[in-house]
Amino acid sequence: MKKASVITAVGLALVAAFCLNCQAENVAGKITALEKQSVRVKAQIDQAKKGTQDRMTQQIRSINQSVQNLVKQRTQLDSQIARMEGQVASFKTSSQAKLDAQVKSYQQQMSQIKSHIGKLAAQKAAKAQKSVAPQAAKAPTAAPVAPAPDPAKK
Repeated sequence: MKKASVITAVGLALVAAFCLNCQAENVAGKITALEKQSVRVKAQIDQAKKGTQDRMTQQIRSINQSVQNLVKQRTQLDSQIARMEGQVASFKTSSQAKLDAQVKSYQQQMSQIKSHIGKLAAQKAAKAQKSVAPQAAKAPTAAPVAPAPDPAKK
């Protein structure tokens, strides 16, 4: 019985070894499959990271280009604003100079007209004085006569 027990024990050991070997092969196959799956997942992660990085880099380039364009436009607009402000200042100065010249011209004309009116008034007064003097010499006894009102004065 010892032989049978030993043979049974050896048989059981062989069966157990065979089962463990199958189990080990099965586990090794699962490990290999999981390692392959791990490599695929890592490749997917790397691809996703690269895609995200590329998209982010492209967006950053696009935004930087937009910023540069806006800065360029702002510079151009600042230049145009400065030029227009200069034109406004020039126009104000020019307009004020023209206005001053016109006012001066009108004042000179007004001065000439007043001078001419003064001369005409003096001539009229002299004529009136001359006409009153001969009448006073002709009629010393008569009462002085007031001159008739001038219809042009009214």
